[in-house]
Amino acid sequence: REVIAWFRAHPGYDELGLVFAELVRTALASTGMAPTIPRDLREMTVMLETLGDYWRDKFRTEGLEAGLQKGRREVLHRLLSRRFGPVTADIEHRLDHAEADELDAWIDQFVDAQTLDDVFTENLDR
Repeated sequence: REVIAWFRAHPGYDELGLVFAELVRTALASTGMAPTIPRDLREMTVMLETLGDYWRDKFRTEGLEAGLQKGRREVLHRLLSRRFGPVTADIEHRLDHAEADELDAWIDQFVDAQTLDDVFTENLDR
């Protein structure tokens, strides 16, 4: 809104608006998005607000999931180290590349595991 007010206060508002629209289009294209950019800056405000809401929600959700997965890894790493001794590079690699469902399964299997191998053995009964 402030940008539109600034444009309106200057001569050549229409031309400046087109240049700004092109800058926004180019910036969005660099992120892999190619939305239709309105020529009217007032419409662009609504579009940018909508995109802002989308990105905020998307990154909040993705960030939360990534944080939870990192927490799972760290907790499992700590549990394994405390119970079975130092974690090998191979196990570190498996933890670092595991999906959330794998980490959850390993955490569950840790509870009853007698050996480190028991934690990572696929349990077909589940």
